Amino acid sequence: MNSHCRAKKMSEHSERAINQAAYRRLRGFIDANYPAGRFLAISQGEIVADAEGFNEINFAIQKISAHSSEVLVVQAGVDYPDTVTIFALRQSPCPVAETSNEIRTKEFPPGQWST
Repeated sequence: MNSHCRAKKMSEHSERAINQAAYRRLRGFIDANYPAGRFLAISQGEIVADAEGFNEINFAIQKISAHSSEVLVVQAGVDYPDTVTIFALRQSPCPVAETSNEIRTKEFPPGQWST
């Protein structure tokens, strides 16, 4: 991975961490001020848009020229877990030589849900 890609990935990771922390900080405010099910976009640690549906919030994000990888979209009233477990089926790269499949799990802390 070249230095430009590495810097971009680090920047996206940092932005994700900032937005996750902002969501945890703003959760009470969101639940008190937005109806359950309302979509909100958080970017650079602030609520930048809200909308009734996912398509509408996606349009709002595009309208403010925010890159989707830099925006956290949440729904008011939804209790998101602090960690998630993602199951993946890993098949052998050489199925003829090895026929078993392995199920792997990985715990992701907040802000680490995407790869």
